[in-house]
Amino acid sequence: ALSGALGDPESGRRAARLDRVRDAERFEALRAETDALAAAGGRPSVAIVALGSGEDHRARVDYARRFFELAGMSVSTVEAKTSDAIASALGAGEAADVAVLASSDERYANEGAEALARIRASLPKAKIVLAGKAGPLAAALDGVAPSGQIFLGCDAVSTLASILQRIRAARSTAGEVRR
Repeated sequence: ALSGALGDPESGRRAARLDRVRDAERFEALRAETDALAAAGGRPSVAIVALGSGEDHRARVDYARRFFELAGMSVSTVEAKTSDAIASALGAGEAADVAVLASSDERYANEGAEALARIRASLPKAKIVLAGKAGPLAAALDGVAPSGQIFLGCDAVSTLASILQRIRAARSTAGEVRR
């Protein structure tokens, strides 16, 4: 059976050639796209909004930071103890391509909709992402659902590629990117 899988020298049949694939290639392509955006108008930026106490958000903030840094994006974190404090935490000068809400499921259930609405009001051009799965919290998010989610097990390459594509499109529309 093994000789059949490797080919049959008597009949001249050869096994199909396997292409070499480097796992890192897909991530290198993401970084190349980020670098191209940086050269054309500024490194794509991510503002993580850490809602609540460190206990509420630490794990998801760390995950989100590493997730976006994987593609070479510039990541900053702002802390807001409550959703009421989000606008002042983001400040008038914050301009981000992506905003990530990071907190606990309990905070999402109690303040998620209000927090997302405040982030959207403060950063109207940003793609808003939820750190974690909305799942059963979707109803609590009451019509202000994020435009994406990142979580353990999500397709990081596809998610990051989609976000970078959206950033490029938004910047192209605004006349900020030259290819």
